[in-house]
Amino acid sequence: WDDSVKGWTSFYTYNPDNIFSLRNSFYTIHKAAIWKHYEGVRSNYYGVQSNSSITFVFNPAPNTSKTFKTVEYEGDNGWEVESFVSGLTGVDSRSSGWDTTFDRTNAVLSYYGGQYDSNNVSYGQVGFGALPFYHAGFTRKENKYVANLINNSPEVYNVPGEVIFGRAISGIKGFFATVKIKTDSVTDVGGEKELFAVGTNYIGNNGY
Repeated sequence: WDDSVKGWTSFYTYNPDNIFSLRNSFYTIHKAAIWKHYEGVRSNYYGVQSNSSITFVFNPAPNTSKTFKTVEYEGDNGWEVESFVSGLTGVDSRSSGWDTTFDRTNAVLSYYGGQYDSNNVSYGQVGFGALPFYHAGFTRKENKYVANLINNSPEVYNVPGEVIFGRAISGIKGFFATVKIKTDSVTDVGGEKELFAVGTNYIGNNGY
């Protein structure tokens, strides 16, 4: 965000010294060197390979408290969920003072990032290990990548009165959830990874 233009100037994290285009090609200058963009390895800026990421909000039926049970996406192999966090509740009085609670899940590994073999050995690589292969993160179903959401909320954040919480339950509760999905460091690093749509399966609940 740039206050001088009252808008977002770029979705990229690299910091060029200058930007220009020539014959429909995009160039930047960084530390006295000229770099041509949109050519060759993706998510590589000035010789440093990075992970591309998108942060968004799931907010269906905004007036209803719900349990988010699964996450899915349509696109290329190689995306993983870094964080899936519910909204904060109102403040509660605890022995340590005033506090708010929230739910969060485990990270959801990519299709190959979470792959392990029949000997229960995790490789995170393609074509290694003993068949058959299983997947601890996203698995492929009808050409979509789908995964269950496993609650990973710290016990300190359990809601007063809850009997079962944290890793003992699946999914997370909340009116909405903030999600960060990013490319992994295993699948075709530097290759094209398109993302068309992301969805979640949820059910209504009685609130916190």
